Amino acid sequence: MEETRHDKKKVFESLLKAQQESTLLEIAFGGSDNSERFGSRVLPFPGFEGVDRDGNKIIAGHGQKTDETADDAETQPRGFVQKEIPASFSIVPLEPTTGNIKIRKAPQVLIRYFIGLESYEIATTFQKVLMVDGSQAIQLAMPNQVRILPRRQQTRVAVPPQANMKVTVQKRGSTGFDAHLIDLSPGGLSCACQEPHGLLEIGDKVGVIIQGPLLQGTPVSTFGSVCRIARARDENNLQQASQQFGIQFKLVSVADAMTIDRMVRELSKKPKKSR
Repeated sequence: MEETRHDKKKVFESLLKAQQESTLLEIAFGGSDNSERFGSRVLPFPGFEGVDRDGNKIIAGHGQKTDETADDAETQPRGFVQKEIPASFSIVPLEPTTGNIKIRKAPQVLIRYFIGLESYEIATTFQKVLMVDGSQAIQLAMPNQVRILPRRQQTRVAVPPQANMKVTVQKRGSTGFDAHLIDLSPGGLSCACQEPHGLLEIGDKVGVIIQGPLLQGTPVSTFGSVCRIARARDENNLQQASQQFGIQFKLVSVADAMTIDRMVRELSKKPKKSR
């Protein structure tokens, strides 16, 4: 069920959560071709490692209490101090980089991001380019409302064998192995190989390289953790079994996250029926 919240606290809390989970921001510009999308991520809010509420009145950030004699000192959680909601937030430069020029002239910046089973959509405006820890960042105004939509699960699409998409999986300190990509989502993938690879266990951290025709010559290189291991028997050859691995992405660059999203959308398209 769709819901629009006129609640600046809710907007801030969702952006803080997006920052903590390194959530990809999908950005479009109002007043321009809305089919064009750019990617970014929220930068940390100084002094806000977490938040808490006192009913619906305050929002607080981690830190040392500056006034232990304050009336609400006994009711606030230990390690929290009352803070004002920031008037702005900062994001890393956009990918593709052409977005960093277009955002300065856009009358409105439209942002969508996913947290858990909900999709969040906000509309904001560009304020300025600034330096954060020696790197450029983009400052945007903190919106007053957010549109929240339910999201059952991340789109997971099957990758047909004829797509010829390969995955190289490597655990640190071990020899990597090649596998076939069998399905893909913005949050992870499944792959299969004929040779058993007992060196991997559930929870292992691995490097992943995805390559093949759908990537137009530019491989995606990222990191993840093994979340599933299974054996599958070939129905056409009962003597032949393959080993399947489910891998959850843990660290994906903005550019690679956008590439994965594009592949998922392309693979999700139903082929047109020929007449």
